Amino acid sequence: MQPIWTPLFVLLSIFILLVYQTISLLLQIGLSYDDFRLFHMKSARFTKTQWLLLFLFHTLLSVGCYGLFCIDANILETDGLIDNFHFIRYVSIAINLLSMPMTYHFLLAWNSEKLDFVGIHPETKLHWKGVMRKMEDGKWEVDQSPEDHDLCVV
Repeated sequence: MQPIWTPLFVLLSIFILLVYQTISLLLQIGLSYDDFRLFHMKSARFTKTQWLLLFLFHTLLSVGCYGLFCIDANILETDGLIDNFHFIRYVSIAINLLSMPMTYHFLLAWNSEKLDFVGIHPETKLHWKGVMRKMEDGKWEVDQSPEDHDLCVV
């Protein structure tokens, strides 16, 4: 007897994985924000707690992937559901591997006080390059101070 929640779980997992995979691929390629890109500076560092949490996060994702391989797919009975479940198993591993650089760069940007940016100015539509600074309230603004931009003041 098949549990009633198994087909629903498989269907929901396929939907979430396909949507997540598409969005993460677009964000990693940079197609969705082609006119504005942020780069973390070399001064950004991780704390030991963040290294530990990053390791634990991806370890838990790996354990979840392993858990999918421990489930017997034959309880689903339908060939389509069995094929979809095998698809979920391998895609979840790919998502785990693809999410590692994303979480790494996210934490570096989170720890940065300043970020370099390149883009198109929203008003003049000209090429725009500069530095953004994090304010005390957590919001980001364009840094106008000349010492951060390697400008020579005469």
